[in-house]
Amino acid sequence: KRQGINAEYGVFIALNSMSTIPGVMASRAAFYREHASATYRSVAFLLAHDLVNLPISIIILFIFCIPSYWISGLNPEGERFGTYLLFCVLFALGSEYLCQSVASLTPSPQIANILSSGVVTLTSLFCGFLLPRSAIPDWWVWVYYLSPTAYFLEGIVSNELHDAKFYCEDDEYVFVDIVGTNYTKEACGVTSGNDALALYDFEYEHVDRNLVVLLGFIGFFQIITHLGFRFARVIKR
Repeated sequence: KRQGINAEYGVFIALNSMSTIPGVMASRAAFYREHASATYRSVAFLLAHDLVNLPISIIILFIFCIPSYWISGLNPEGERFGTYLLFCVLFALGSEYLCQSVASLTPSPQIANILSSGVVTLTSLFCGFLLPRSAIPDWWVWVYYLSPTAYFLEGIVSNELHDAKFYCEDDEYVFVDIVGTNYTKEACGVTSGNDALALYDFEYEHVDRNLVVLLGFIGFFQIITHLGFRFARVIKR
């Protein structure tokens, strides 16, 4: 259940990031005009855009993530909660810059929304939740390694389940055969968070690495956005 909750958080954050596309599109025409007049460079424009919009985006993110964490009954330890918030912030920023990079290269909000939603859907399908990494076909596994959602999900699920202890309710036990006999016995399927992580091919040791990877995605999409504004001219002045 906790894996599913965290996966839903990832999809919500990624889809919510598409709301940045109309703002980027609306300001792009003004940027083309001012840039052609040598008023300011693309770096200055994007920096100003981020300084105005990122605080608002982070506040909205906290309004969703903080209550959702405690309402869902996730791990109450302060360090785990802090790591969860850090992953949410980095993933939200990466998703926003992804949508901005798409918007900087497309001629209309409609096309940008279609492309962004397609990327979000594809990366969510192959993020390791519906299919563990080892079960993804070889010709699709590249999507997993290029999916920001995969690194976000492994990070927050590993942070949540590492060394956790589980206990089955009366209706959650399963019957297993006793080898060499005709008898069965009741058993609890998963008794620790580490067992659950193994089912999804997640590793707690990757938490720090995944934070760095998400930072890398942020930097990469920022560069693409800058290049799109700097060199692409997909609309007329």
